[in-house]
Amino acid sequence: MKTILVLSSLFLTACLSAAAQSYKITNSVNLFGDTVIIHQDSHGIKTATVTISKDLFGNRIKTITDGNGRKVESVKQSKDLFGNDITNFYDENSMIKASIKRYKDMFGNEIESTSGSDGQEIRSVKKSKDIFGNAVVDIDDKRNQRKLTIKNSKDIFGNITKNIVDQNGKELISITSAKNIFGEIETTVKCSEDRNSQRELLDIIRELED
Repeated sequence: MKTILVLSSLFLTACLSAAAQSYKITNSVNLFGDTVIIHQDSHGIKTATVTISKDLFGNRIKTITDGNGRKVESVKQSKDLFGNDITNFYDENSMIKASIKRYKDMFGNEIESTSGSDGQEIRSVKKSKDIFGNAVVDIDDKRNQRKLTIKNSKDIFGNITKNIVDQNGKELISITSAKNIFGEIETTVKCSEDRNSQRELLDIIRELED
């Protein structure tokens, strides 16, 4: 599920780290007012170009090409008739790969809905607060057939805890950040899942915090 949300960054990471440890990034503005970001490796060879522009309707478009100028993908940010934010991901042939819609429900909760190339919803994320004011994130992953809830809380000492539970209320992972006597923050992770599942759960947390 994470791959759909970060396709652009994954491609750029692959281009920039494929054959060199160092690289150069050049920013410029072309005659049309578009921002052009050129990535080069340590030998000065162009590895990728990111062009950020706007269409006639003011929609922001990011187009990524490889070192040979071939289009890899594009991302378009726009709003629908109700003012909701829409992000569409397109492949090298301008065919839609995924779409993310962000809006608020009648209770003011933030909703992020991800659809696949066929328009069917594959994941939804709802951000809300419980009666104590703690942040709660509900994830409905339709592709992997599971639901997760992330609960954030703070105790009287200011220690912050994140808990992920499944649809049955089983705790999968607990992360607590607290200060020791020296004022340094120590993080404790407790997980009942295997290493791969733990890595996936941590990726979910990092994704939602970005």
